[in-house]
Amino acid sequence: MKYPKFINFEFSQYLNRKIVGIMKLNHIIKKIRIKYELGNSYSNLSCRFIIDVDFSKEFQLINEKEKNIAHKYLYNSSNSTGSQFVSFIYQRQHSNKVDFDEIREFIIHYEFAETLFEGVIRGNIIPNDKIKIESLEKEPLFNYTISYLNEIKYIKDDSHKNSSYKSVTGRSFDFDIHYHNIILEASKNYSINGNTISDIEICKKTQSSINDIRRLVINNNIPFKIKYKHLNTISNIEIDYLRLKDFIKNYKPSSTFEKVDTQGVLTLINRIEKSENESKRELQKLIKNTDINLNDIILVKKKGWDTNSEEIGIVKEFTISYDGSLEIIYNKIKINLEESKLPYGNTKIQNILYFMKQNDKPKLRECKSKSSQIKLIKKIGLNSK
Repeated sequence: MKYPKFINFEFSQYLNRKIVGIMKLNHIIKKIRIKYELGNSYSNLSCRFIIDVDFSKEFQLINEKEKNIAHKYLYNSSNSTGSQFVSFIYQRQHSNKVDFDEIREFIIHYEFAETLFEGVIRGNIIPNDKIKIESLEKEPLFNYTISYLNEIKYIKDDSHKNSSYKSVTGRSFDFDIHYHNIILEASKNYSINGNTISDIEICKKTQSSINDIRRLVINNNIPFKIKYKHLNTISNIEIDYLRLKDFIKNYKPSSTFEKVDTQGVLTLINRIEKSENESKRELQKLIKNTDINLNDIILVKKKGWDTNSEEIGIVKEFTISYDGSLEIIYNKIKINLEESKLPYGNTKIQNILYFMKQNDKPKLRECKSKSSQIKLIKKIGLNSK
């Protein structure tokens, strides 16, 4: 991250004044809160840095000397450095341009103050439990800013200077920061597996906008799941394309500005369905050529760097490999025949030495070691070849 060449003057004055007041009045301080606000003043959008100080007794009850100190260092907003907060304006009045560097500098200044309070103030001047520091990590404005700035860092030459947020992400910044939590909440209502298409694929292959596709999905209760999150950002969502197809057949965009290519989306989904149906038929043909079924016990030959080993697994799924052959997805089992919680393994028919049907599973349970289980499978199991 590129750091600013100087610390914001107003920020340093504000921070210094607050810290002096805290040090002078630490004996009557009840709570200190380091926090931020997203402000809108006269259509200027800003990030505000705030230090709030509460006293352990009513302000009227503290002595005059303490009141004067509090007014001078903590509350006197008529003072040139006495404002209640420090603003970093990232979008000015009558402008659509977001100053991402200004948001980044706010983050840097905020984290500097956080480090100062954590390392110097907390536990030394003010007890640990009296300081609360609000994290920036859950605020979409900051997360999407950092994600975007990280992406343009890797754009070669100087073209990144003209790389707008939308040209890099395919989405609008306003949409991302306002819809982030809405998408997270909506996704909790659904649990889907298979038959999905990503919003990115839809927009690459049709004349649709990611913003409008996501709005359509959320507003019309079409099931989806969040496929990928990085730095607390949502890069794409996976949509139940069967439900999307049923809905979009009769859908008409509400305005000329809405970019939902209904015909293009339908054509794309039909093409995917046709391809998947062809794959299913091919998979069924391959499965018919083997005697292995789901939930059968298999003995798999594993090839290591310098040795060959054997492991026992239970068949969970059949798929088609990249070369068009049958691939078997299996879960390793323990000596007590419980399934492993490790990721599934995958193999091909030629790597399965023997297999056993479910009915023989009780015999395997009587074995006291892995080696005895392997011997039993080789003795009563069926050869897959």
